[in-house]
Amino acid sequence: MLTHSIKTLRKVSNLPITLFTDKPEMFQKLDINIERVTRRYDHASDKLECFMLTPYDTTIYLDCDTEILADPREIIDDQYDLRACRELQSDPYTKLWFGYSYTINTGVLVYKNNTKMRRVFLDSYMHADKLHQQGKLRSISGGEQTIINWFLYNNDDRSCRVDLDILPSKWNVRGPIYNVIKDKKILHHHGLHDPQKRAGFIKWANEWKQHCLDLLEIDNTVESSVT
Repeated sequence: MLTHSIKTLRKVSNLPITLFTDKPEMFQKLDINIERVTRRYDHASDKLECFMLTPYDTTIYLDCDTEILADPREIIDDQYDLRACRELQSDPYTKLWFGYSYTINTGVLVYKNNTKMRRVFLDSYMHADKLHQQGKLRSISGGEQTIINWFLYNNDDRSCRVDLDILPSKWNVRGPIYNVIKDKKILHHHGLHDPQKRAGFIKWANEWKQHCLDLLEIDNTVESSVT
């Protein structure tokens, strides 16, 4: 899955790639930078440490279950601290997509390595560690995404408030909106590396219905940004 994501990125971009992993020996044949990290939680919140360890001034973070269809350097914009797509509001049982949440999806992020973002990630990391010590971390629905969103939207210190820009959904295409996004840039779903699972995903994604197309990019219509 991870190798597939890296290989699809290499087809469309020559951006440097740094992989944080607890199993570097598995990826030695790939033309990438590899940093060994230790899994502290065996949980999605392990990503919080990697966010802070980025070697770049501006980082494009991609989950390992992504497939890259266009050069993501297009979404680098130095005027924002953080760029991301909004989380979806949907019902998996009826396969209905209702619209967007005010929160962001952390599977695709563009962020600056500055004081504001380091504070968000450090606060999130420390909170996750506290929950881990209390035996409560695994009970947090959404993992690190829930924690990051809480600190993004509950910061009373204006000097550290993150300048957030909302990306068009084509840069983080998930199942509920797959069949209405025509200009797909990044797909985000488990199993895209496996032809059979990929076919199953596409079949499942095309069964969804959308009751709301608010701010959704369709064809050449660009989704509005919210800052």
